[in-house]
Amino acid sequence: MNNRFEEKFKIQAVSYHQFMLRNRALLLRDHEALRFNPSHIYQVNSLYFDTPELVSYNQKVNGDQYKYKLRLRDYGTEVKFLELKLKEGLSGSKVRVPYSNLEDSYKQILSKLNSETIVKFNLPLIAHSFNPTLYVSYQREAYRLLTDKNVKLNIDRDIKVRKPNHKSEVSLPEGSVLEIKYVDHALDKKLCFQNEKIEFSKYQRGVEYVYFL
Repeated sequence: MNNRFEEKFKIQAVSYHQFMLRNRALLLRDHEALRFNPSHIYQVNSLYFDTPELVSYNQKVNGDQYKYKLRLRDYGTEVKFLELKLKEGLSGSKVRVPYSNLEDSYKQILSKLNSETIVKFNLPLIAHSFNPTLYVSYQREAYRLLTDKNVKLNIDRDIKVRKPNHKSEVSLPEGSVLEIKYVDHALDKKLCFQNEKIEFSKYQRGVEYVYFL
């Protein structure tokens, strides 16, 4: 479970092409993504779980110091993972285990965490505390930075959301989103682009679109 920092930027069609022209020589296809897929461009499908009180959603909206999100995810293949994403301030980490069923896989995730982390994030101790809340899908284009392979760059486009038991999807209006994830908070990313930095959570926006709008 490695801690990372994360920044997100709006990247529309024109700015995407400009970004790739200016930075292609600095980008490598993400080797981690290639372990799951034959290409660094692939579909991501996520089913997010939350408590009946929408604790994860409200943690994000309220800007809490400690936040968590639980999701069932596949990366364009039949293999599924249960992932717990933890965020403390600006630093985030993720625990991922192969999915068998929600109860057993969640127990496996908790077994990988120390008791201090469980208490600090106020994590539920049983999987029955969660309900399926939101389905999110999008296409991801995944890279690493040539000069520092710990830096991940994901371009997520065509982001669609729906309630778990509904077939009708809604496209989020943000267009494409560039995510830059890195270990060193003082990192000089050496990238050439002019894009608007944004605070953006697919889960938060998705909940708002399918439940509140």
